[in-house]
Amino acid sequence: MADYIVSTSITANVDLFEHSLSQFLRALSSVLQLSTMTSVKTPSVLWAQRSSATTKQKNFIYLTVNLRGIMHSTLKYTVTDTTISLKVNAKEGDEQCEYAFELDFHAEVVPKALEKCKTPQSVTIVIFKKDITARDWPQLSKTVLAYVKTDFSRWTWEGDESDDVDEDGSTDIINVDMDSSSAGTKNGGLLKQSNQGSAPPSVTTPATPQVLWAQRSSPTESMKLMLKTLQNPL
Repeated sequence: MADYIVSTSITANVDLFEHSLSQFLRALSSVLQLSTMTSVKTPSVLWAQRSSATTKQKNFIYLTVNLRGIMHSTLKYTVTDTTISLKVNAKEGDEQCEYAFELDFHAEVVPKALEKCKTPQSVTIVIFKKDITARDWPQLSKTVLAYVKTDFSRWTWEGDESDDVDEDGSTDIINVDMDSSSAGTKNGGLLKQSNQGSAPPSVTTPATPQVLWAQRSSPTESMKLMLKTLQNPL
């Protein structure tokens, strides 16, 4: 009888321990999931646009993710007709941090993108607008997002259909029919066209030349008489 009571007590304690352990593990899992969710940060995003009523290749968006220590090998993004979602890691000291964002575009786009430029602290991608129109979007997304800013270095005003001009005088011609794997190459989506035939537009103020001047004046008869008198006083 005593052995039965001891055995029953041990079984009850084991069941209680297993139940408590199960609750603890579930709570720990929830904490870890919450920690993982809160560790994802939002990067700074700059945007600019081009609009044209006649040229398909001039209706696109520049989207630049500014992120110091960006690890380009971890970059993943998905573009649909109305949205973009992007994930990328960046080095911060000895650690790697995950950055991500997702937004709804103001209007429909072509569901693919071209990687235009990569630097140690940024990546710029090009996304084409679906509608060919000269009217600019009032904003990138349907709602105002605090992490999205205007890229004034790439911005052009509505109605200005001029190409981008780089420091070497070349312009970007972007081919919407190419995929992102060939972007930036001779046969890819981002080509260069020389502007050597005409001088690129300049916004610098022209230098002011040095101007020298002199004059000659012919004296009147009265002045001649006065000068003669002064030279030969009585």
